[in-house]
Amino acid sequence: MIEITIPAVGVAMTEATVLDWLKQPGDAVEAGESVVEIETDKATSELESTVAGRLGAHLVEAGETVPVGTVIVRVLEGDEVEGEAAAPAHAAPAHAAPAAAPAPDVAAP
Repeated sequence: MIEITIPAVGVAMTEATVLDWLKQPGDAVEAGESVVEIETDKATSELESTVAGRLGAHLVEAGETVPVGTVIVRVLEGDEVEGEAAAPAHAAPAHAAPAAAPAPDVAAP
């Protein structure tokens, strides 16, 4: 799965607006194919997929302004299914260990 993010085109650029989605979720895309049109304070440009695959769900709606670095869509490769997540590295225990018994009260002689 490849993420398409809002790139920093200039040093002063902090955000961009998604103008129009050129591809819809589930559409096949080729490497180098434009998938979305964005607008910054200086220019309008198209972002391309870097790999061939299928477009995932739009994570940002047309007309929405988001910061540089925001993931706006994912391209799924091969048999990948959107929403697949790797198994957690450490699974939670099935049940908690019993609490330790309190220490008995011992009176000093």
